[in-house]
Amino acid sequence: MHPVDWAIVAIVIGGIVYAAIRTFRYTRSVADYLSANRCAGRYLLTVADYIAALGVVAVVASFEMGYTVGFSFMWWGFMIVPIHFVIPLSGWIIYRFRQTRALTLAQFFGIRYSHRFRIFAGSLCFIAGIINFGIFPGIAARFFVYFLQLPPATMMMGFEIPTFVIIMAVLIVLALFLAIWGGQIAVLVTDFLQGGLTLVVFLVIVAVFLMKFDWGMILDTLATTAPKGQSLLNPFDTSEVKSFNIWFYLVMAFGMFYNHMGWQASQGYNSAALSPHEARMGRILSIWRNNAPAALVAFVPVCAYVAMNNPAFSSLAVDVNTIVGGIENTHIQSQMTPLMVLGKIVPLGLPGAFCAVMFCAFLTTHDSNLHSWGSILVQDVIVPLRKKPLTNKQHLWMLRLSISGVAVFIFIWSCLFELKDYINMYMFITMAIFLGGAGAVIIGGLYWKRGTTAAAYSAMIVGSVMAVSGIILKSIYPDFLHGMWMNCISMLSGAITYILVSLLGPRTSFNMDQLLHRGKYEIEADKVQATQESLPRWKKIVGITKEFTKMDMIPYIASIGIMFTHWIGFSVVSIVYLIIKNNAGFHANLYWLRVWQVLIYHWFILGIVATIWIVFGGIKDLKKLFKRLDAAKRSDLDDGRVVGHHSLADEQELSDVLED
Repeated sequence: MHPVDWAIVAIVIGGIVYAAIRTFRYTRSVADYLSANRCAGRYLLTVADYIAALGVVAVVASFEMGYTVGFSFMWWGFMIVPIHFVIPLSGWIIYRFRQTRALTLAQFFGIRYSHRFRIFAGSLCFIAGIINFGIFPGIAARFFVYFLQLPPATMMMGFEIPTFVIIMAVLIVLALFLAIWGGQIAVLVTDFLQGGLTLVVFLVIVAVFLMKFDWGMILDTLATTAPKGQSLLNPFDTSEVKSFNIWFYLVMAFGMFYNHMGWQASQGYNSAALSPHEARMGRILSIWRNNAPAALVAFVPVCAYVAMNNPAFSSLAVDVNTIVGGIENTHIQSQMTPLMVLGKIVPLGLPGAFCAVMFCAFLTTHDSNLHSWGSILVQDVIVPLRKKPLTNKQHLWMLRLSISGVAVFIFIWSCLFELKDYINMYMFITMAIFLGGAGAVIIGGLYWKRGTTAAAYSAMIVGSVMAVSGIILKSIYPDFLHGMWMNCISMLSGAITYILVSLLGPRTSFNMDQLLHRGKYEIEADKVQATQESLPRWKKIVGITKEFTKMDMIPYIASIGIMFTHWIGFSVVSIVYLIIKNNAGFHANLYWLRVWQVLIYHWFILGIVATIWIVFGGIKDLKKLFKRLDAAKRSDLDDGRVVGHHSLADEQELSDVLED
């Protein structure tokens, strides 16, 4: 790190803190704190929500996968492209959830099922969440120690303290500062600013690597170093790859559909949209936002592998091996190697920019997770258990204390727990403690009037028991099924249990219009000006509703077009390969190199266009957010409390509507 690099990091940190402080005056109510008073626009949401979910852990995990299995691991991801597109295009889950006006997922459970089930589900969600979140600060802090080449230990007051512990403490305190004072408004605004910077830096890094690495060199290295059945280029020659293979993506596809919006690590974004339609449009725009990260995750780890295995980069490889060789944990060695290569390859200024981006990734993930898990404990466990409601001031301070408690827990957990598996596998199995049954409970609650409270309890218990059993068996038998398969078993068990208990139990029919605020229960604030013209049949087929403006249809139709382009391209390239692979003179590795070359440039060019478009749209949304917050009417009733089968805030609004 040159002084220029350190200056970049300092400027970014200062800018984030300044922006956060400027937002604090807007946080006046519980709804402000939990969901930015439902004032966020689509562009603001799509950029901020992305960086909130990214995190240092996600970057490290993605680089770890790419460095281990090369380009091949991404090919089977195209098989599930329809899932990636259909979910945001249809508004799956997010539209109906926003219609409920619930501030948290468990509040929706309280409205749809029962008060006691809300407390049960909230407790289970909180426990699974903090265990999953517990490894984040440790992995991130170690990244900074190794990337900045800091000493492994530091003397403080006569004691030798691991440096990663000190870094971790400082970063957690800063993330905590953002989360406890500004709530979701501060999180949303700072995440957007950091997200825009991150997308730009990702594109610059990809551009540098495209100039530094020759495709012929990439072919020679990947084709000659990988064992048979573990090709880094040819996805059809990966039979010996045990972890990140075709089955990994098939299970992931099911999980994406079944558990969409189930994991609550950034739950404040689920209820922050201005309207259900705006929430749906934010998810649609995410299709375009993802191009820049896709180019980075696909290309940079592969180039790192080339740098570590090609004689042309022998001096760089020696430097990196010297650094990572001092790391005792072999899993951390594999995680840090591609990131250390990146730091050695990029020119002056970019190490600082990347370090700043990773700092942003730490803050955005940690402030969102702290805000989410701390809020869930208060909103869905403590408040429902209290007989006397909290005042607005008491409620806000309770949220802040809870968030601080989560920060203390993750610090202790990261100090004591040593990860000895792939990051993604740990993530999947710990998430399954809650998600095993949550997917069925969410889908059944939003889309099926026959779903019962007994079925919800049964699904959550069965799914959780299966996940915990898997964790215990894995600790006893390390070669037991990996986390993805255990996650799949728990999801299937939860879904089957929910359906059977609902069908075999007493017949019920829930009032879905009241739940979703339709018909006479409609809320004025959620209405979107819609065309009164009758929609042509083709629009109905592709999912366009009367809420769509002409400008809305442009990204929507374009998204459908690019989905079919990706899917058809995946199918054609795969079929052509299977037809000609045995022809004399056919070079499979060269064939696949050209495929990856086209894809990287495709993602890179689309990433440039989409980043400019979405970031500028987000800046406009940011201005509108502050205007809406200035004009917003606050209600102390809008704090997540539930009466009967609707929130207390809706009780007042509905009585006013029906009275009129």
